[in-house]
Amino acid sequence: MQTVGNSQIQMTTQEKIDRFCDYFSGQIEAVSQLSIQGSDELDWSQNQVRFYRKVILVNYVDTLAGIRFSRQKYPQFTRQNQYRFKRFLEEGGCWDDGAYVSLPFLEESIRRGKIGAGRLKDFISNQLENAATQDGGSINFREIDVLAKDLLAMTSTEQEEKEVEYNQHYSLLYRYRNHLVHESREPGGAMDVSGDGDEPFYHGYLNEEGLFLAYPEDLFKAILAKAIAYTRSYLEKHEFDPWSFVGETSKW
Repeated sequence: MQTVGNSQIQMTTQEKIDRFCDYFSGQIEAVSQLSIQGSDELDWSQNQVRFYRKVILVNYVDTLAGIRFSRQKYPQFTRQNQYRFKRFLEEGGCWDDGAYVSLPFLEESIRRGKIGAGRLKDFISNQLENAATQDGGSINFREIDVLAKDLLAMTSTEQEEKEVEYNQHYSLLYRYRNHLVHESREPGGAMDVSGDGDEPFYHGYLNEEGLFLAYPEDLFKAILAKAIAYTRSYLEKHEFDPWSFVGETSKW
């Protein structure tokens, strides 16, 4: 039973699930409408609004992960937010591309001595050899990155295995989320503008070496849409009342 004003509305579990999930679905459109009137897409203020939209969207994903792996059902995840976030995306099929590993990030691991001579190092170097974008262009991540399972088959040390897992896109997205939420900034130097699609890409600059990873705004929208569908499926399968997983806030 849910109280609205002075009246009480008797709702079935399915109606509660529908209302709960529909709220998040509506937020995707609501967040998309956030803008600053009178400025164009190249205006700095619009870039800031894009940042705000990303913060909201990734927070919604995190919220749903907390419903799926709630404190009541999974108390061991209370202090394991990164693991919960990654498992939610992976098990829920919210972002299958998260299974890929960023080779430009692994190249940095080579420079830091985390990956030594061997198959993995040779593969990374060969893969990136023709991936330069010094003309200022962009490259879809699929043209460069490789699935973690394929790279793990090339590792020869525990340290190399850790580097592969650490630079998998699931992990990178969580670190990206931390920069957004805890540091109020978008990491990296990639140019992220509207129309980039909903997949990660690498961006280069004229006469400058190196590739910069970008997670476009539409990627966050796509992940959230799948996260909502997964949460709905989970709640319906077990006939859970979603509001039972929401913390009490009556004293605030």
